[in-house]
Amino acid sequence: MTSTTHNFLFDERVIYHDSYRVNKNRNVYLFIDEAMMIKEKRDYIHRMKKHPQNYSKGFTDQLPYFGSFAVITNQIEAPEKVFLNYKSRCGVEVLFDGVKNILGNDYTYMQNDEALEGWMFINHLALQVHHKIFALLKQKGLLSKYSIRDFINFLSDIRKVRVNNQWLLEPMIDKQKKLVESIGITIP
Repeated sequence: MTSTTHNFLFDERVIYHDSYRVNKNRNVYLFIDEAMMIKEKRDYIHRMKKHPQNYSKGFTDQLPYFGSFAVITNQIEAPEKVFLNYKSRCGVEVLFDGVKNILGNDYTYMQNDEALEGWMFINHLALQVHHKIFALLKQKGLLSKYSIRDFINFLSDIRKVRVNNQWLLEPMIDKQKKLVESIGITIP
């Protein structure tokens, strides 16, 4: 399955793929993510060392499963589209994880109910923005070039300065210009 002709890039990672028709209305898409494979191998070895009694299967028995997953669907789509649809599922845990990792909002530090409710509301808004950015990048076909973190980092550095009572846009770096042009926005 690791054929060089059956792959694409997602978030700067190589994703290998293959697909099979199961019956007239079901397809199985198989994916291997090398970055996830490395992470899962490392995690499995750490868990084996910490809790050897919980792991009857050895490391080599688990090798074919690391970094791989399958999607069964009744849609016939390009494998990259199936992969992006799978990755874009809007489960609460996925969105919370994204906000937690990108914005560092995994601790509340709140001392009363009102502050906690405010913190939760801000996180709710952040989740909506996170999902809108993902949907925009997906719609424009840019998920293989830019992550949500890239999007936020590039655009957060765009500034306007006041010179002689007039607001002027600071010059953008090339990566910012490319991103702004590829998503089709203009900065007034």
